[in-house]
Amino acid sequence: MTISAGSAISANAGNHAILGQNQQIAGMNAAGGAIDIIANQGRVITEAGSTISATGSPGGTIRIIGGQEARIASVLNASSPSRGAADTAGTLVLITAQDIGGRIEVLSPVKVNLEPGAQLLASGDAGGGTILVGGDYQGANAQIVNAQDTNVSQGVLLEANARVNGNGGKAIVWADNDTHFSGTLHAKGGEQGGDGGFGETSGKKNLYFRGRADLTARRGRTGTLLLDPDVILIQGGTGTSDPNFASGTINAGASGTLATIYEDDLEAIDLMANILLEATNKISFGSTAFGDNGLVVSKDLTLRTTNPTATAFQGVRIEGMSLALMPQFTIQAGGNIVFESGTAWTPGVSGPDVLTTNISSAEKISIISTGGSITMKAAGGVSLGGGTVLIANKNIDISTGNFGNSANGSSVVISSPTSTTGVQIQGENVSIVANGSGAQITANKLTSITATGAATGNILLESTSKVSLAPGVNLTANNGDITLHSKSSNVLLSSLASAPVEISSLTITLQSSAVDGLIDIQGNNSSLNATATGTAITLRGDRLAMDSTATVVATNGAIEVRPWTGSRTILIGGTIDSSGQGNLQSVKKNLIICQRQAAPCALGDTTAMSGAFTGDIHVAGPLSFALGNSPVALLTTGGQIYQSQALSANQLRLQAGSITINSSAGNNFYQLAAKSTGGTLNIVNGALTTSLETVDGLSGLQSAGALSLSNNNTSDSELWLTSNGFIRSEGNINIASFETLKVFGSNFIVDSNVDNSGNSGNINLDTGMIQPSTSGRGLTLTPQLVKADRLAAQSI
Repeated sequence: MTISAGSAISANAGNHAILGQNQQIAGMNAAGGAIDIIANQGRVITEAGSTISATGSPGGTIRIIGGQEARIASVLNASSPSRGAADTAGTLVLITAQDIGGRIEVLSPVKVNLEPGAQLLASGDAGGGTILVGGDYQGANAQIVNAQDTNVSQGVLLEANARVNGNGGKAIVWADNDTHFSGTLHAKGGEQGGDGGFGETSGKKNLYFRGRADLTARRGRTGTLLLDPDVILIQGGTGTSDPNFASGTINAGASGTLATIYEDDLEAIDLMANILLEATNKISFGSTAFGDNGLVVSKDLTLRTTNPTATAFQGVRIEGMSLALMPQFTIQAGGNIVFESGTAWTPGVSGPDVLTTNISSAEKISIISTGGSITMKAAGGVSLGGGTVLIANKNIDISTGNFGNSANGSSVVISSPTSTTGVQIQGENVSIVANGSGAQITANKLTSITATGAATGNILLESTSKVSLAPGVNLTANNGDITLHSKSSNVLLSSLASAPVEISSLTITLQSSAVDGLIDIQGNNSSLNATATGTAITLRGDRLAMDSTATVVATNGAIEVRPWTGSRTILIGGTIDSSGQGNLQSVKKNLIICQRQAAPCALGDTTAMSGAFTGDIHVAGPLSFALGNSPVALLTTGGQIYQSQALSANQLRLQAGSITINSSAGNNFYQLAAKSTGGTLNIVNGALTTSLETVDGLSGLQSAGALSLSNNNTSDSELWLTSNGFIRSEGNINIASFETLKVFGSNFIVDSNVDNSGNSGNINLDTGMIQPSTSGRGLTLTPQLVKADRLAAQSI
């Protein structure tokens, strides 16, 4: 079937024309007009100069289907009539938009060819219509037949604009094999309001693109152009994006393995549309020189692969650039940047990695959004590194395994081959999440993450398994929060004296929600610093190890340390390097240890004192430290426990080389057990009642040197001595400032000569009364070298 030049077929509002194999034309009532031209076994050919019109209010429908081929060179018009121009002499004239554009389909199961001069028009005042050439979106509409090959020649116009007030329409060019596009595609938003529309030029196997698109909106958001071949190679400079394109015809024998798109073509598209490059398997960059040392666009840039299987060397890969030509390569957008690998449309299936920067250590990659956000998303893993990598501006979201089944996700790896290179991440908010069974965040060459939000800037690093930061990293959040969370393993910060780990923010949370999970702050000079007003630090894991000179400092906030599960040891110090001290220092607020735990917990190591923490435990800060209601132990094998501020606890065990808990601010603990193994024991309490009990397996008071227990409460205070307990010392024993010593046991012993060496010390009972709780209970003093200034003789 051929419609020759000069021919006109019209089905305006109220008419219906059908041209089939018998070339019949009939009219019938139908709103907007409709024309079907179908040659099921043959070809439909329209020559240049012919017109097929189905205009109406709204626009009508034109459907052309050729069993072997649909070859169009005519004007196909399914627009709604214009009610007038939106602008007159540069002045906006508000008019009422009423009708949208119609629908045009040019289809064939074999071949669709739009030749020079062809125009497919589906515009409307209130919104653009729909144009389908060779298929619908990604060839996935079962109601629309897909062409094997589709060609849109230079000089062809596809137009689905909103003229006045409305959104641009949709224009799709598709082929199951090869698509060649050299035409012009318009789907603009209205002059008075509305967003740009959507355009797609895709080939399931190969796409050869050298066209133009305009999806702008004068008073709305720019639309998106989707380019969708199997594999995309982005080359620098100017070249022929369609190497097999010749004379505006489809080369059916063309079977290239990838679509090559040149920088100049992409940047020309960007003038009029956001860019979405979508390949089935891989998107990568070529070695030819880029005019500005990279790809720089002014709107949104999305690179996406959709392969549902994790295949090696596929996904979105920034690699292949020439070091000699481009030692510094930049990807920059004025809007959002998205790198996405996997398949969001087939939940539960993993995909390949995203952003593997397989570059040399001398190269530098910069990914910068000057006005939007950066998102890296993979059903598989995310890998950053190789050379120096900078990811910068606005919100940054890096995640894996988030396409419906997180169990298939993989790790986020930030690595580099040399110690002189690394990855810098800068954004208003930064989120790195590794989902999937065993997925980790491993950063052995992460230089810094900086959250620069003016109001709040937050950083989140969260993984199913381990979160590991290597020496030299600096995490800084402006007026925001930093959270490192391992769901099933450990949070590890590894530091060197020359390259400490530094974390600084408004609030800091290190959290391992695994049973027996470890928060390990390793090496010299690692520091967690919460420095702004209202700051706080939370360390929540079943084990906490702080090696050497590592410090945790909250300038104006509280420090909370507690296990994730049950009765666990909170270890300050560690077995790797226990020569120094782990320093928890809350400058103005509270140190809160195990406060919300129902089961006993310990600060130190109660399992094996040999090889455990040997440094000091310093209770430092101007406000009181609340240790909770459950049994709490402060333990060090060789160091000292000392304080510069008040300490409160319900059940407290102290064990160290020497112990000095005598703050004038007033300690407050009820049940107490303490042991000094190499020096003195000096404890001052301010509670009305101090009970010497068995706490966490330790009973009473024991000291290798002088022992002093006193009370500085101005009210009458009591010291309760429990059943079968003792106060033992190798030196003098001083029990002072208790109004009453109440004995609850029949055999409580106060002994100043534990090893029977003959070097007995004095026992000073500066108390008003010794009182058994019931008759028959008493107190044994060994030896009988007692000074009891206030004690009545009959009370002994």
